[in-house]
Amino acid sequence: MTKKDIITTFSSSFKVPVLYFRAFCSDGEPLTIEDLEKDLPAYTAQRLAISKWTFITQEEHPYLNRPWYKLHPCGTSEWMKLLFSNELSVVSQGVVVVEKYLTSWFSVVLPIFGLKIPLKLSLTFMSCTHNKSGNLASARYRFSFFL
Repeated sequence: MTKKDIITTFSSSFKVPVLYFRAFCSDGEPLTIEDLEKDLPAYTAQRLAISKWTFITQEEHPYLNRPWYKLHPCGTSEWMKLLFSNELSVVSQGVVVVEKYLTSWFSVVLPIFGLKIPLKLSLTFMSCTHNKSGNLASARYRFSFFL
């Protein structure tokens, strides 16, 4: 049995959310990327086989200062634009409400780990001070998933 930790942060470089994760055996030993692959859904494992180090990378977590794996954020901006390309409010105003953006983002990244976005996604705002552009960098949220 494995324990998984998943943390989301904001990448100031890519200007998108980034999902960091790690997994442990029941004895507390961290799983290697090879062990993680065995524990992922088949479609994720296939994607890893094609582009292992551009899809998942390992680096020091920006706040916890420990090695974590992360879903590489390089393509996030493009696929999120594609996801919202037919949305009238986005096309006319160029803005996506932060909560809608994050819910959509989670609905894409959670299945990578075989997780589904809960029907009752609870977003509790710790503080939210959007700047004039309304970007995610200045918003802080606490997420509670009820599975």
